[in-house]
Amino acid sequence: MYVVIYGASNCRHCDNAKKLCEQKEIPYEYVDIFKDEKGRKFIVNEMNLRKVPQCFINRRHIGGYTELVKELGLGR
Repeated sequence: MYVVIYGASNCRHCDNAKKLCEQKEIPYEYVDIFKDEKGRKFIVNEMNLRKVPQCFINRRHIGGYTELVKELGLGR
């Protein structure tokens, strides 16, 4: 399993998504969409998404932090 998190600095849910992956020892990549133009264009223009974080597991878009928790089987 490999997670890619598209996020922004000063985003609590983005930080929580990264911490969750670290705690569960899940490999992940973090892309700050305000520092990475290619990442921003992908999320905003190609995926037409306007909120962060946006999480992908094995290249499949799953949604934000809440969906990441559920997808990892940690939700209620």
